[in-house]
Amino acid sequence: MLSTIAWLVFWMMPPCTDAARVEAERIGSQAGREARAVHMDLLLSRCEPDAAFMSHAALMFAEAAQVSKNGRWLPDAYRLARTAIRTEPGSAFAYEIMSDVIAIDIELTHLFRKAVLADSVRLFATQALRLDANSAKAAYILGRWHLQVADLPAYAAMARSMLTPSAYPARYEDAVRYLELAYRLNPDPEIRQWLDVARSKSR
Repeated sequence: MLSTIAWLVFWMMPPCTDAARVEAERIGSQAGREARAVHMDLLLSRCEPDAAFMSHAALMFAEAAQVSKNGRWLPDAYRLARTAIRTEPGSAFAYEIMSDVIAIDIELTHLFRKAVLADSVRLFATQALRLDANSAKAAYILGRWHLQVADLPAYAAMARSMLTPSAYPARYEDAVRYLELAYRLNPDPEIRQWLDVARSKSR
């Protein structure tokens, strides 16, 4: 539950601003991601958010679902992510967040739905990279997608090919290519770790 102080801060703060979003992040670090999502839900009820704010909120809701292992937050995450894309179709960030939401949904759902959703992650991340060729996050998502889909066990790969016959092929060499781009744009140790994994598998 939100603390009394958090509630007071919430009611005093102008809604749908970067400051309000940062406050939601702070609450999340102290009280957990579900509390952060509750706070953001209240903010959204008081204002007309822009695409960036909706995208941030969508990710908060998806992460609340992820940590609670409860899909109750996912419908709102999808709704906000879709609305952000409709509101600002030129926003690479909005497409990145939709990829994140779908990836979290995949974590929480059953095998057949995983197979159906897998290509959607790639499609939204590809569009994000088209809109912003310097998006390290989109390149990272695509690299991880190729690596993880190429690593699917035989039964999961078979389910994917049956349910989505035109599914895009995942390749370790493409994982390396995208992760190299992501690391060049953002030399983060986590990206380097996945890049090393992809390189070892592509040999």
